[in-house]
Amino acid sequence: MTFGELLRDFLRVASVPATDRWVVQLLNPRLVRYLDGAAHRHALHWPTAADDVLTLTPEVLSTLPSTATRAIGTIATSTAVSATCTQVAAVDEGLTLYGYRVAYDGYDEPP
Repeated sequence: MTFGELLRDFLRVASVPATDRWVVQLLNPRLVRYLDGAAHRHALHWPTAADDVLTLTPEVLSTLPSTATRAIGTIATSTAVSATCTQVAAVDEGLTLYGYRVAYDGYDEPP
């Protein structure tokens, strides 16, 4: 469910008709390990370093477990959503802030 909830953040932000969309997540090391493992099991790469990219296609979303798809709900798109990690900043020993710029084929990219 957690995996689906965090993926839903990217899908919801992608649906905003804007040219500049961002997701910011504050994650602890245990959650980062979980996301990396879950993403790997579903042929994804969870972005945890600058310039890493997460790409969500309808095909990938259709292979997720039911707990993740229930968490995502009806927000799934018919086209690709990608998110590029642009910021990684340690907040303290237990938390890291990740900033992702979200792109969606349905809207123009920023200049």
